[in-house]
Amino acid sequence: MVRKFLVIVTLQISLLFSSLTFATQDNLINWQSYSMTAIKNSSFQYVLIYFQSDWCHWCKQMNTNYNDPSLAQLIKKNFLPIKINVDKEQSIVRMYKVIELPTIIIINKNNQVMATLNGFIDKDQLITNLSTLLTNQH
Repeated sequence: MVRKFLVIVTLQISLLFSSLTFATQDNLINWQSYSMTAIKNSSFQYVLIYFQSDWCHWCKQMNTNYNDPSLAQLIKKNFLPIKINVDKEQSIVRMYKVIELPTIIIINKNNQVMATLNGFIDKDQLITNLSTLLTNQH
């Protein structure tokens, strides 16, 4: 009986720590809300706008990419990251003419679209795409 209790307590503690780790990983990128004022006043040259939805299977898959430390570091170092829930921010979806999920749009501070990435992209390809954009723009 004591042994069974210890196993259950150990399992509960293990689950607690794994959920804490997941919560920390989920916050590797400090996603911002869309604001033209914030974009214009940003210290970043580029803005990464990530269009997604809670019901989108490929968006959920894409969200796991952002838990990768190397991708998160690349984004945090070079982009103002903005996350758009397409169900809640239809005017922004229309403004950027988003028709597919997930979509990443890279803009400059003048709201000029520099790149559009449609559909699921694995983390390694996303790192390559973003790095290429940064290299070609400098």
